[in-house]
Amino acid sequence: MPVKITSLGHGKFKVATPNGVHAKSTTWAKAEAQKKIIDAADHGHPFTGKKHGFGVGKRKK
Repeated sequence: MPVKITSLGHGKFKVATPNGVHAKSTTWAKAEAQKKIIDAADHGHPFTGKKHGFGVGKRKK
């Protein structure tokens, strides 16, 4: 699905696909990040909601 980033002026951008608008009045960096997430979801990335890494947030004894 094609992701389109449109400038709204004053450094604000909108992220949209044919399904609808996904982000309004966001920064360029956040718009690019949103585009990457949408592209990954379209290509089958399994978003589980879990954090990645080894021992994230765990204390060593």
